[in-house]
Amino acid sequence: MCTWAKTGKLVFSDQAVFKVEERVFLLSDVHKLGAAFQQFRCLVPDSLIFNNVGLDKTNTPELPDFSQAGGVDLQEESLYLSRVLKLIKLEVFIGKQSLDIDKNTLKGIKTEGCGVLGPYEAWPKDLKELFRLEGFWNDRFSLEAMKLSDKDIEELKLKNPKVKGSGFTKMLDEEKMKRGRESAQSFMKTVDKQLGHELFY
Repeated sequence: MCTWAKTGKLVFSDQAVFKVEERVFLLSDVHKLGAAFQQFRCLVPDSLIFNNVGLDKTNTPELPDFSQAGGVDLQEESLYLSRVLKLIKLEVFIGKQSLDIDKNTLKGIKTEGCGVLGPYEAWPKDLKELFRLEGFWNDRFSLEAMKLSDKDIEELKLKNPKVKGSGFTKMLDEEKMKRGRESAQSFMKTVDKQLGHELFY
């Protein structure tokens, strides 16, 4: 796909990267998403959804440059693109649901130095979609969202009789986080199977 200036001269050549359901994502789309990822990682450095799909700074220290002038080798960036594809599928899946952002979650967000201007309502659509997805993820898979039954707690006590007080509380939190990760991975696999995709590289 090519973009032309009003003079009729070729400005740059675009490239199809992958398709999710019926929508084709071009190189320019991936580049635009990367800008939103950069802002989101600055605004929410401990993002649960980015950690789960591997787009956090630990798993992806540097976001690839997909600018048109960069000369991108898509094969070399296949791991990154697979993570982006996971995220897009999740956005498509929850996009059909009516989800509102809890404005209280935005109160502690500091935009300084993150390249984000104005109130939340004025932010780019891609960035707001990431916040919707983060809210969805936290409501279902965060430490606070995961619950252990009385039976689960009793079993942990029996298996670890010497662990008491704060040590046992920490153990309970670790078990909740483990179950949250497992539930999140299971959910992502389900979404991946439900939504078809096609790669063009």
